[in-house]
Amino acid sequence: MCSMGPLMLLMFSYIVLVIFFILGETSLVCNLRGRKSSILDG
Repeated sequence: MCSMGPLMLLMFSYIVLVIFFILGETSLVCNLRGRKSSILDG
């Protein structure tokens, strides 16, 4: 039982990190799409 606590905590933190990574990626893509014209002009 003692070894299951840290393992579940690790899994939870990993899932949270993945969710934040996916959210960051989508927002980054949206930002790039919004600035695509300025990037092409520059």
